[in-house]
Amino acid sequence: MRAHQAPLSANNLRQFETLEKVEQKQCFLSEGVSAVTAAAMWLAEHRDEVEGPIIPFVRERFKLSPVEAIAACKTAHALRHGGANV
Repeated sequence: MRAHQAPLSANNLRQFETLEKVEQKQCFLSEGVSAVTAAAMWLAEHRDEVEGPIIPFVRERFKLSPVEAIAACKTAHALRHGGANV
């Protein structure tokens, strides 16, 4: 986690959702990348910034079902740790 940034949580997530970020996320998803894949890619790079329970955070940020959030977390873990099987 970067020293100058507070950890993200589901409660303070909305302050980071600028219009530009929302538009980038929508563009990314419209290019054929599933929400689960988008969540996994984001989580693989930003896991250390998330404070608190990860599944509720991923569900809220990416509007995923519990099963989708778990799949995103498993994929993110594999991406971070070089796992071939997801």
